[in-house]
Amino acid sequence: MKHGFIIIWVSGIMALSGCGAVDNGSAPYEESASIVDESPAPTSEVAEEENTHTAAGTCLVCWRDSTWVCSYPTFSCPIGWYNYFPAGNCNWCYRDVCGYVSVTGNISANPTTVNIHTGSGTGCTNISWNANCGTAQVYVSMNGGGETLFAQGTSGTQSACWIQPGSQYDFCVYEGTSHSNSLGCVRVTGVDAGPAPDPCDSCPSRTSCFCGDGVCRREDTYCP
Repeated sequence: MKHGFIIIWVSGIMALSGCGAVDNGSAPYEESASIVDESPAPTSEVAEEENTHTAAGTCLVCWRDSTWVCSYPTFSCPIGWYNYFPAGNCNWCYRDVCGYVSVTGNISANPTTVNIHTGSGTGCTNISWNANCGTAQVYVSMNGGGETLFAQGTSGTQSACWIQPGSQYDFCVYEGTSHSNSLGCVRVTGVDAGPAPDPCDSCPSRTSCFCGDGVCRREDTYCP
């Protein structure tokens, strides 16, 4: 039989929420039964989590909650809970719980200052982002210009190898796909680092770049 509510435990208090739990036909929980905690404290498992966007800034999250139920002489999971397995005089029970949470996220860049040597053209940075539920989009703007879509997904890391010296890039992560609720931004700056250092200027003792290819070699070796 399906009911229009689920049972949610909060600090030992039973509450009702409209997530649509299913009664699997297990025996009703009797308050007169002796409940003995013979096992670890209840846990919440985030495995099999589902995310559904609702109003802007909130997200419906469902997760799996589990606990031991111990009683004598009989034991059973409460209505709305399901059996994992019996163990001695106890039963390991679980249920699916849903609730609304605020959407949060973060974004970072490594490095935030990109040193670009003369003649290299452009440099690279790695952008990493994460949202706590649903999908997210990362937009980028250059020198205060308009934003363009850079990446999409709940979380991820993506390289940007077109950073130019003397330019600033703002990478912002947004909730969902509406491009309206920013969860955070990071700024990347391209810096002209001048000529690249010559490795031949710092060759170890008894080595030199005598082959003309910019590689330090022992002076008693042959050139390739």
